Amino acid sequence: MTVVFDTNLAIMLVRPDAMLAKDAKGVMISHAKERVDGLLAQLAADRTKIVIPTPVLAEVLVRSDEDERAALIARFTRSASFRVEAFDERAAMELADIEKKAIDGGDKRGGVQGPWTKIRFDRQIVAIARVAGADTIYTDDGDLAKHAFNRGIRTVGIGSLDIPASLAQTSLDLGFRPRRHINLDLVDTEPVDPDAPAA
Repeated sequence: MTVVFDTNLAIMLVRPDAMLAKDAKGVMISHAKERVDGLLAQLAADRTKIVIPTPVLAEVLVRSDEDERAALIARFTRSASFRVEAFDERAAMELADIEKKAIDGGDKRGGVQGPWTKIRFDRQIVAIARVAGADTIYTDDGDLAKHAFNRGIRTVGIGSLDIPASLAQTSLDLGFRPRRHINLDLVDTEPVDPDAPAA
């Protein structure tokens, strides 16, 4: 199986403290790092390949210090779990098909608002995902999700990921206190009434 990570997840991989994760509506996502860590563990267990499209890699590098860029590229290219995919001739053909269908449908933007450069950028990511054979893109970008949906690729946001069980299980204090204390050492005697005066 192959999946694609969009910029927000890719940045969380290399700099989990660098951003606050928000969903497509701008709402903060609780336990974002832990959710992504859980996803990575599951994908590794399933031996799923994680594609980082070169437009995503470029966005990650823009948000990185110049002296750490080579190390970031090496981190993705040397890992057995990750694969950096370029916008190549096959992706260009896929992008042309995406845009032709949108134009033929009467809306070159495909129902997405925003700057044309962002629309083109998002479509490049979707084109790379299609060429790579990905069935899922992990993203919190609502516009990218629309483009992916139009090409039959499902999207999953960080907020939809499971919170690891270690964080999900909390103690539940309902405020109940026992009325009677039972001393198991005195099993053969009468129960002790905690409200009775001490003997």
